[in-house]
Amino acid sequence: MSCRTSLSVCLFRIRLLVMSNRRRILIGGILLPLLLFLYLVRKNDSIRTTFFKTAPIEWKDERWMPRNQAYPQTCQQTVRKNDSIRTTFFKTAPIEWKDERWMPRNQAYPQTCQQTAILPFRVGCPMQCQRARGHTKETMYRMSMDWSFGQPKHFDHLPTYYNKGKNYECPQTLIDNFINASDTIAAQASARIPTIRVKRQQRLHMSLMYMCCLFQNETDHAREIYYDWVVENRPFDFTARFNKLECWKERTNSVTNIIVADETTQVTMMGLYRNLHERFEREGIPVEVPRTDQMPFHITLLGLHLGDGSGNGTPEDDIDPYLGDIYSIVAPVSSRMGDQWAGPGRMHITHDPRPASKAAAHA
Repeated sequence: MSCRTSLSVCLFRIRLLVMSNRRRILIGGILLPLLLFLYLVRKNDSIRTTFFKTAPIEWKDERWMPRNQAYPQTCQQTVRKNDSIRTTFFKTAPIEWKDERWMPRNQAYPQTCQQTAILPFRVGCPMQCQRARGHTKETMYRMSMDWSFGQPKHFDHLPTYYNKGKNYECPQTLIDNFINASDTIAAQASARIPTIRVKRQQRLHMSLMYMCCLFQNETDHAREIYYDWVVENRPFDFTARFNKLECWKERTNSVTNIIVADETTQVTMMGLYRNLHERFEREGIPVEVPRTDQMPFHITLLGLHLGDGSGNGTPEDDIDPYLGDIYSIVAPVSSRMGDQWAGPGRMHITHDPRPASKAAAHA
């Protein structure tokens, strides 16, 4: 290149040449190799995995497999936790009512009679009360609230202590099936187990709640809560269906046979029970035995026992050897009746439940 024309023109041409060479170096020496490398990374997974050290973690079966216990309707908690924090946080957690229905804590016994979670058991309550400790000279009392459907042997005029002849929407079909099933089981049990004693049910009813282990000064308050709750929740209007017959061992020498409500009825009844349960706790009266530790909602059919039936029988009065026999009598009746105890439709209940006329002493 000649710079004879002028010094300024010469310097300008030199500047252009240098800039042109820089572009070539930038494009040819840096940008093209980088683009080529990125292309190879995109096409080759092994290069990508090696180069990008933060590749995603591989989860087995492409999913997270939790080991935490599920806590429905409340906060969850980690597998490893600080026990002191957990105890403080969950101290006021609400009672867990799964799906608003009765979830039994009783162990299931297939092909034999069921057994209550607490033994011995009587009218929904334990024979001995935890609250009685330290009060050895004080009598403990129990109470219940139920829907009465009359007395089967007097069904034509139903002389119960409070209904004054009203049928309470109790179908004739239920009464007929109740009596027939009771007669069948009593006759077969007596023939197969000569020493068995039959206790007929005098009043057809379905209990909502059993209050156990009350001190005498709490019984009047409990009855007031019952009546107030009934008034506040009127009108009662729901349907019920009963779909199986079960035998339940509740004492060492006795079994009670119950007509069990179906799942839909269990949900309805547990919703009512929960509301009443919480009312008692707000009023400061403890519920010693929650419904989840008792039998499912039912109508009691009849009892079978050895000895005097008090629950304090001798070893010779142990009913365990006969549970298989009792089950084999009850199961066919349950299968034959299915969900037709009250007829093809659902039984309509609109009347009030009532508490027992007076508290009974634990015995």
